[in-house]
Order: sequence, then C-alpha cells, then structure tokens
Amino acid sequence: MKNKFFLLTKADRRVLVFLSAALCVATVVLVYCTFHRAGQDEKASLTTEEIKSFIASLNERPHESRKWAERPAYERKEYVRNEPVALNLHTFDPNTADSIELLQLGFPKYVAHNILAYRRKGGMFRTPEKLSAVYGMTPELFNRAKPYISIALQPSADRTGRKDTASKPLYVAQPKLAKGTIVDLNAADTTLLKKVPGIGSGYAKAIVRYREQLGGFVSVSQLNEIKSIPSDALAWFEVKPSHSVKKIDVNSGGVEKLTRHPYINFYQAKAIVEYRRKRGDIKSVRQLGFMEQFSEADIKRLEPYLKF
Repeated sequence: MKNKFFLLTKADRRVLVFLSAALCVATVVLVYCTFHRAGQDEKASLTTEEIKSFIASLNERPHESRKWAERPAYERKEYVRNEPVALNLHTFDPNTADSIELLQLGFPKYVAHNILAYRRKGGMFRTPEKLSAVYGMTPELFNRAKPYISIALQPSADRTGRKDTASKPLYVAQPKLAKGTIVDLNAADTTLLKKVPGIGSGYAKAIVRYREQLGGFVSVSQLNEIKSIPSDALAWFEVKPSHSVKKIDVNSGGVEKLTRHPYINFYQAKAIVEYRRKRGDIKSVRQLGFMEQFSEADIKRLEPYLKF
C-alpha cells in the first residue's frame, strides 16, 4: 500500500513536466530583466556624466562666448520719407518736363515715373487727353493739370522729305485770369470760364450746360454738384443778386417737362401731377411738403426755381 502512494499516473507526470518547464522559463526571464535594468542604469549614468563633462568644457572656454558677444549688432537703416515738393502750377509740356517739374506740378512720384517711362519707350503726348491715359493718372490729377498743358509739335518731315524745324504749338494753354479776379457765374461764357485756374474746356462746357438746365445759379456752391470739379475753383466765382433765374410753373406741364429740371426726379414729378389732378393747382411751396416724395432739403433747394 505504501509503494502505491508514490506512483504517478501518466497525466500527473505531464502536469509535473509542464510546471517544471514554466518554472525554468520564469527563472530565465527574471535573471534577464535584472541584468538588463542594471545595464540601462549604467548607460543613464554614463550619459549624465557626459552631459556634465560637456557643460564643464563650455565653461572652460569663455573667450568663445565673448567672441560672439562682441560681434556688432545689425544696425537698422533709418529710411526717412522724402519731404513733399512744394506745389508750383505753371505751363508745362509733358513731352519735355523732367521728374522734378512733374512733382512740382502735383503729380505723385509713381505717376511722374510712368510719364517718363512712356516717353523713354518712344511715346509722345500729342493732346492733353493722351496724358490722362497714363497709368495711375486720376481724373482729379488730370483736370488740375490740364489748363497748364502746352504741347509743342515736334519737327516732322513734309511730303518732299524735308524736315520742318520750326516748332509749332499743337496745344496751347489758355491764359489764366489774374489772382483776385471774380467771375460772374451766370454771365460767363466758355471762353471766359476756361481762363479760370483749374477750369478747362470740359469743365467750362459742363458749367454752362448745368446752368441752362437749372435756369441759372443761385449759389456758387451749386458748382459742387458738377462731378469732380476742383473745389479751389469756386473762389473765382460769384452770383450777383441782380441776376434772376428762370423759373418753372409747377401747375403746367406733365411729368416729362417737370423732370427736365435737375432738382425734380420722376417720382416727385408724378406726385405733383397727381396732386394737381386730385386737388387742383398748387398755391405755394408749402404744399410740396404734403407729398412724401419731397424732403425739406429738396424743397429748400427747389424753391428759388418755382412759380405758382
């Protein structure tokens, strides 16, 4: 009975072999991890020692850090904006004017550069309007300079092949009025208007045309209603009290006739016609205030031109 106790079955032997193998594997893994961690600690300590050694070597060479510190710092250049050129309006030829003259005439630097570049490429300004096509040229710049443009015709060959060396003016600037001259805005024709500094042929025609549409000016400030007109030109004009404007009868004519006046639009004209149809003739300017199409400002500027 005692010998039978120590006998193992086949299944028991298999379990015993498996447990022995597992124990061996666990022992090997444990030994490996112990030595591997020790190696890592040694490497880490070596790396730390190397870093300390490197820092110490840097401290032993202070002259190199001084070398970098003593290098001159980059000095910024101070760019000073050019002082503006004093404005000096005078007669000029865009085909011969240099950059300084163009700046004195009020052209920005980039516009003056474009004018000169156009000439260098063989371009020629034969009319004042040609100058307005220069890149960067605004209507305000051109309109201010136009009265002072005087273009001389370049010598050219005639049909016989001979050159005409006599330079003839192709476009001559209109003589301007003396400073302090005052022009009657309701009496001046285009010839007189073109003599006003800042007023060229285009503005002169626009002033006369607008004066006719209004029926006459009642204030110099009405010139501001003309697009792009130079504001400094207004100082040359006056409206004499003795001048009477042409008035429109609000009780006659239809929508088309009423809208011919610059101060009456289509909806306002239609409101006037409808009011007359329903309530009879308009007796005073106050009745326009009953119509929602008219603001107080509309009535105020229109009043001098109305009759009832």
